[in-house]
Amino acid sequence: MNEENFIAGIYNYCDRWCERCNYTDRCRLFFADAERDIQHIINDEDPHDPKIFTKDIEDNLNEAMQMLMEKLKEMNIDPEDIESEELPPEPDFESYPINNLAEQFTKSMDLLDKLYDLYGEKIKEGLLKESLTLESREINENLSVLGWYSPQVFVKTKRLIRAHEEYLAQEDEEMKEIDEEELFVTGKLLYIAVTNSLSALNNLHELCPEFNFEIPEHISLLTRIKDELLKMYPDIPEYKRPYFD
Repeated sequence: MNEENFIAGIYNYCDRWCERCNYTDRCRLFFADAERDIQHIINDEDPHDPKIFTKDIEDNLNEAMQMLMEKLKEMNIDPEDIESEELPPEPDFESYPINNLAEQFTKSMDLLDKLYDLYGEKIKEGLLKESLTLESREINENLSVLGWYSPQVFVKTKRLIRAHEEYLAQEDEEMKEIDEEELFVTGKLLYIAVTNSLSALNNLHELCPEFNFEIPEHISLLTRIKDELLKMYPDIPEYKRPYFD
């Protein structure tokens, strides 16, 4: 594909749910992943094989580094100036209430496995026979949303704290603007993960009466995570990601 067709850096703003994205034909990362998958098929390779999987990660990191170098060049920033800087200390994650809530939420998400165990086979069978009831379709959709976004809560919370401290420590005004942008992108992605997970859980609370004693606890945890996020950055919901919001 012609490089001019790609939207530069669009993958930095997305939630990685390519199946539901309107920009896959303009995304360099999606195109690279698709090409890699095709190559695995041609080479009769299992992408889940540890050796193949590790090589894919290495290729992704090399490609990401190349993109970073190109971006720094565009901004007239010498990579050696960054390399010579001392790395910031590891954040004290446990001092942040949002981190502890996110860890608690993640540890409790065996709920998702229980939901899949109870409804998964029924949904799978219905999909194969194309005979899913409306209720099963709603359960399937909300399980898909919860399954996609709930793991992101923990990951994005860690990244938000790191970005928060890097932003506060940054003294160079030009770099501070870059750090602020990354901070708000991460915060918005966390906000999306939390709000979408909350919506799915609220729907499942009505659809899955067998779990009416467990789901409210998870709703409470996510609500507290959302509250802590908005304490840190009240403007996060209004932040507009390019192309997506």
